[in-house]
Amino acid sequence: MGAGICLLFVVFGGAEGQAETPPPLTPEQVEFYGEAQDLHKASPQIARTEGEHRALDVLFKAHALLEGDDHRIFVNRRAKIAISIGASYGRLGESDEAERWFQSALEAGRITGKDTVLLNSMVGLARVLIHRDEATSALLLLDEALEIAEARNRPLDLGLIRYQRGSAFDLRGDHANALDQFLEAARTLAPLVEQAPVGPDPTEAQRFYVASRARVATILASLGFPEAALAEITTVLNHPEAFLPTDETRFLLAAAHYAREAGEVERAQDFTVRARAAFEMHGPLSLAGKLLMVEGQTAWLSGDTPSGCHLLELAQDQLTDESETAALRTALLLRSECELEAGRTSEAFAAAGQARALWAQAGANNDWESWRAIGKARAALGRADAVDAYAMALEGLDASIGALQLDALALGLEGSARGIYDESAELLLAQGRVEEALTVLERGRSRLLLASVLGLGQTPTSAATPDRVLPSGPRCPVPPAPNASSAAPTPSAACRPAAGGPTNTPPSVSRGRRSRT
Repeated sequence: MGAGICLLFVVFGGAEGQAETPPPLTPEQVEFYGEAQDLHKASPQIARTEGEHRALDVLFKAHALLEGDDHRIFVNRRAKIAISIGASYGRLGESDEAERWFQSALEAGRITGKDTVLLNSMVGLARVLIHRDEATSALLLLDEALEIAEARNRPLDLGLIRYQRGSAFDLRGDHANALDQFLEAARTLAPLVEQAPVGPDPTEAQRFYVASRARVATILASLGFPEAALAEITTVLNHPEAFLPTDETRFLLAAAHYAREAGEVERAQDFTVRARAAFEMHGPLSLAGKLLMVEGQTAWLSGDTPSGCHLLELAQDQLTDESETAALRTALLLRSECELEAGRTSEAFAAAGQARALWAQAGANNDWESWRAIGKARAALGRADAVDAYAMALEGLDASIGALQLDALALGLEGSARGIYDESAELLLAQGRVEEALTVLERGRSRLLLASVLGLGQTPTSAATPDRVLPSGPRCPVPPAPNASSAAPTPSAACRPAAGGPTNTPPSVSRGRRSRT
C-alpha cells in the first residue's frame, strides 16, 4: 500500500504541476484510503453484476471513508469517487443528483489542480447539460476542458471531449460543426483503437470511436446521404469487439433504417431480423418500442400493410417515456401513413392529430410533417380544409429550412419534403384556386433553386476525415466547416443523396423516403 501512495504522490506532485508535495499519510489514513480505493475500483463490476443501485451503495461507503479529511490526496480521491457517483446517477436518469456530484468534483479539481479530476468532472457535467438541452452552457465547459486536454496532450480525453462537443453542436442543429467534431473524435481515438488489447470488454477508446462513427452516420442520413450512413454503420457492425453487446441492437436498428432510406429493402429486412435476435439476447429493454417501430415500418414497406400498422400501434403503446417523445412522433406519423394506405382514414387522422399534439406541447414552430399528415388524412376524407393543413405545413417547412445552417441547406431539401409543394398545389387546383396553386409551385421552385445555387447535388468535403481503423468501403464526403473555400466535388454513386424532386404522386398514397429514426 505504501508504494502505491508514493506513486500517487509522484504523479500528483510532478506530472500535473503541483507546487507542494502533500505531507505523508498516517497509518490510519493509509488504511482508510486503501479501503476506499478498493471499493471504488470494485464498483464498475458491481454495477454490471448487481445493478447500479448496489454500486451506488458501495461508492457512498467509499466516499464516507474519506470525508472530514482535507489531505489533498483524500480530496482528490473523494473527487474521483464523486465523478463515479455522478456518472451512476446519470445512467439512472437522475440528472439533478448527477449534476450535484459532478459539480462537487469540479470544485475539488479546481482546488487541487488535478487534470484528471477537472477533465472528467467537466465532461460529466457537460453530458448532464446536453441531456437538459443546455447546449451553449455545455460548450462553454467543454471549451475549457479542450484547452486543458490539448495542453497536456491527452488523446483519450481529447477524443471524449470532442465527442461531447459534437453532441452539443448536434443539439443546436449545427450539423457541420457536429460532423467535424465527431470525425475529429474518431481520428483522435484511432491510434488508441489500433493499440487496444484483446479483452472481454471494449476499451473506452473503442467504445467512443464507434460511437463517433455511429453519430456521423446519423447526421449523414438526416442530411440525405443514407448510402454513406449505411456504409458507416455497417463498418461498425463488422467489428463487434469494439462495442458492448447491448449496443448491437441499437446499431442494427440504425442499419435497418439507413438501408430502407437507401432503397435496399432486403438488407433492411435482414438488419431488422438481426436486431430482434440481438434484442432477445442482450436487450436493452429501453429499445423495445423502437424495435417494434422498425419492424412495423419494415413490414409495411415490404407490402404487409396490416401487420405493419399493427406493429406501429404496438410501438406507439411502448414509447411512453418522456425521453422517447421524438420516437413516438415518428411512430405516429408512420402509422398515419400506413393506416391511410390501408384505407383506415379515421385511424390515420387520429394518429396524425396525436403527432401534432406532441409538437404543440414542445412549443416548436417548425412542424411540417404532422400538418402534412393531417392534410393527407383530410384529403382522403374529402374535406376542403385539407389545404389549410398544407398551408400550416408549408409554414413549418419554411421555419425548418430557415433554421438550417447554410452548409446543411447546400445539401438540398430532404426528399420527402420536396413533394409537399406539389401536393398542396394539387389540392388547390382541385378547388379551382389556380393562382394560389401557381404561387405554391413557384415557392417550391425557388427553394430548390436556392439549394441548387448553394451546391445541391454536390457533396461538401471535410478536412476532418479520419483514417479508417476499421476497414470498409470508400468514405463519403461530409459538410465543410463554415469558412471552407474549396470547391465541392461530385459524389460517387454510392454517396449521392436520394434523387428526388417534386413529383405528381397523390398526397393520399405518397410514401417518400424518410429521414426519421
